[in-house]
Amino acid sequence: MRATLNERIETRVFGLVLMCWLASSAHAQEADFFNTDVLPILQKRCYGCHSHNGGKLEGNLALDWKSGWATGGDSGPAVVPGKPDESPLIEAVRRTGLEMPPDERLPAEEVAVLVKWVELGAADPRTAQPEYERPDADWWSLKPLTRPDVPGEAESNYPIDAFIDAKLYEQGLQRTWRADRKTLIRRAFIDLHGLPPTPEEVRRFVSDNSPDAWPKLIDRLLDSPRYGERWARHWLDVVHFADTHGFEHDVFRPNAWQYRDYVIQAFNKDTPWPDFIRQQLAADVYFAEQSNLIAGLGYLGAGPFDLSTASTAPVTFDYMDRDD
Repeated sequence: MRATLNERIETRVFGLVLMCWLASSAHAQEADFFNTDVLPILQKRCYGCHSHNGGKLEGNLALDWKSGWATGGDSGPAVVPGKPDESPLIEAVRRTGLEMPPDERLPAEEVAVLVKWVELGAADPRTAQPEYERPDADWWSLKPLTRPDVPGEAESNYPIDAFIDAKLYEQGLQRTWRADRKTLIRRAFIDLHGLPPTPEEVRRFVSDNSPDAWPKLIDRLLDSPRYGERWARHWLDVVHFADTHGFEHDVFRPNAWQYRDYVIQAFNKDTPWPDFIRQQLAADVYFAEQSNLIAGLGYLGAGPFDLSTASTAPVTFDYMDRDD
């Protein structure tokens, strides 16, 4: 008896549903096999050198998520699903190529589990990239910024002093005497300009009895171009800036001063930190319309530079031509 159109449609729909159910069931079984048998082996034997939380990724290979082994490290994908004999991971645990783990051979039963996993298609439900948790993440400098409550009452108008007072009290210590005005202005000048104040500047500050005398002094020092000249040197030290190349020939750099002046101006203009970094790495890209910032690219060549043999050849020839 010929089946009706509806019956044929129902049969096909039933077949599709059955196939989807079987595929889903097989996928669930493969995921269970991975979680119960494969994952513990990877965690115990591999994560120490090949996981984000292990602190290192040897060969740039991560085995703590699917894309890690699928993309692979320096040697390419670590697993070829369905082909254990072509999978570097299996070669390594079999010790037929690389020998992993390096210190001891995996038990035969664990190797068999990994081989079976790859033969079945290397199902891996770990699709999300793990968040890297640094072992030193509890360092104070790596913690998010917060605004703590100011402890107690400080003897100063500055909240930072309240924290100092609290620690002094905790240790049974007392503050030293408040510095006099001559000492204050000397400290301010040396800190911000690198030079002591003139006698006239000291007299003027000492005789200024206004309540905002100190803030006015600090603002004046910060507004001075001498401030940038003083504090730019710290950044210039970080990037190893010099007017010469260094090394034995120590060749003079006739245009190095432009980068130095750029850094000084950046400090005096109070350039935001993100802009300061971008200007030195790619001013021609981020600030193409501001030609005066191109000097910031001097950062890329600020450090020591060893000239090539070809460049130093004339100097060498001069030495060789001497008869004495």
